[in-house]
Amino acid sequence: MIELSGLTKRYGDTVAVNNLSFTVRPGIVTGFLGPNGAGKSTTMRMMLGLDRPTAGDVLIDGQHYDLHKEIGDSVKAFYDDLADMGAASRTCVVVWSEFSRRIPQNDNGTDHGSQGPMFVIGGGVTGGVYGRHPDIFTLDDDENTIYSQAAIAHRSTDFRDVYGTILKHFVNMTPASILANVLPLDAGDPASYWTAANFDLGFL
Repeated sequence: MIELSGLTKRYGDTVAVNNLSFTVRPGIVTGFLGPNGAGKSTTMRMMLGLDRPTAGDVLIDGQHYDLHKEIGDSVKAFYDDLADMGAASRTCVVVWSEFSRRIPQNDNGTDHGSQGPMFVIGGGVTGGVYGRHPDIFTLDDDENTIYSQAAIAHRSTDFRDVYGTILKHFVNMTPASILANVLPLDAGDPASYWTAANFDLGFL
């Protein structure tokens, strides 16, 4: 689904797109009509992330892909500089968000969620997607995805396992030292708490 909300694009004093809002739902043919100069191409460019809106939002399946592209381009430029200096193999970059979007995009911005992507970048990193996708159809009372260490299809990949993998395989700390000094295990039900570490996720 594609959602446009208050989308506006100005070029100086010229308003190319003015406060445009509509929804394109899956499985429905949607026509996008207008005379020359109405802002159709500009709107499409903003939907594809080729142009940044002056105001408003474009969500594709609930995601801000223009923001993803912005951080992706920035990290790539940084990594390319490291590679040019011959330092990429000696650098490990971790990118994550403190916040994860709730499933319903609430009016007050972002809220703490239980699932969120982490990106690990470096010359020694094995590229790929690690961990399992959250179950977005089963939510807690606050409409967050549920954290679970149970042996289920949507078992959460704990961020401490990601950090521990970096500390073990990049910083060369021993697992015993990591658990004693940096990432102590939880106490509680193993299905719900981080009681068993996995510092060999495979990306290093």
